[in-house]
Amino acid sequence: MKKKTILAILCLASLNSYSQDAWKMQVWSKNGNVYQFNTEELDSVTFVKDNYVRDWEGIMKFPSESEINQIDNTSHCRSPYPFVMLDTDVKGGFVGYAIDFKADYLPSETYCSLANFHIDYSSLAGKYDQIWNDGGIVNGYAGFQSASKRNMNDYQGILSIWDSYGIDHSGKKDTIQATLIYPENTEGISFNHENDGMSHRPQYNWKQGKWYRVFIQCIEPEDGKNTQIEFWVNDLEEKKQWTKLCAFDLGARGLYFSNTTGVFLENWEPKSCGEIRTLEFKNAKILDRENKWQNIYSGNFTTMKDSEDICYTGSYQYGADETTFWMITTGVSNCATPQPELKFAVKYIEPGNPLEVK
Repeated sequence: MKKKTILAILCLASLNSYSQDAWKMQVWSKNGNVYQFNTEELDSVTFVKDNYVRDWEGIMKFPSESEINQIDNTSHCRSPYPFVMLDTDVKGGFVGYAIDFKADYLPSETYCSLANFHIDYSSLAGKYDQIWNDGGIVNGYAGFQSASKRNMNDYQGILSIWDSYGIDHSGKKDTIQATLIYPENTEGISFNHENDGMSHRPQYNWKQGKWYRVFIQCIEPEDGKNTQIEFWVNDLEEKKQWTKLCAFDLGARGLYFSNTTGVFLENWEPKSCGEIRTLEFKNAKILDRENKWQNIYSGNFTTMKDSEDICYTGSYQYGADETTFWMITTGVSNCATPQPELKFAVKYIEPGNPLEVK
């Protein structure tokens, strides 16, 4: 066998997580920072290397250090807040959700929310005439936050769930509140700054420039207790075991995620708004109620608008390549042309069960 043929086979073997029976690999070639595949079903798909750093300065003009310092010292607004509602295309809700993410630029006071989710409470319709929640458009979110300037060691995950309420046939109002059950012997954090709810912020030393996989799920315990929500993470670059960060009792049985979920990149402190922040995410999947994984290929991107008590100013961009969605933001203005609401889609999602990390 010729040396070049052996090399090609070895390279394909090292990338076998990208192959599936329906896609017959015909041609393989290496081109700079990407792997190029030609298949029978697609003309071409470009796979970005795990250690590839996107050309962020080619996407948006980076502000100077003096511009960043000036806006940090004077702004009362946060940097632009890009977010996307993903197109799940599932009917009847889902019980699990997985997504990969990476932040190349991760300054203080950054929140990468990977799951902005809704919970379906229709199982309680026989008990209550009316059910609503305190979060407004969502029931909760899960993701990772960077250190604050007050505590430079404070890198953490976060899972927050807003209180929901039901009014029964007699007019009595009940509060449906989540209760932290893992880690054991730990109390959840009660919050009221974004309406009422419960949160947990487990310490997790996540780092910029590294890929991680998040998994959240709703499960029904066999002992008849309430539905539980669990939050897990896996360091993909080190191929570690899954780490369970926390779990909540949701306060009722028969609950699951409704049909949409979202992702956002937030700067919550104006005094650090000038810095560059980035977020990339890919391989988004949901586990439907029939225990089948479904891929999420597209989503609608936009930015948060100013409200009565919060304003956003600066520059941002968002988009997607063939495998990966991305966002970038800074509180410094005139670094990029503002974008309207746009739909972006990827062509490829890693096949198989995302819980089986290879």
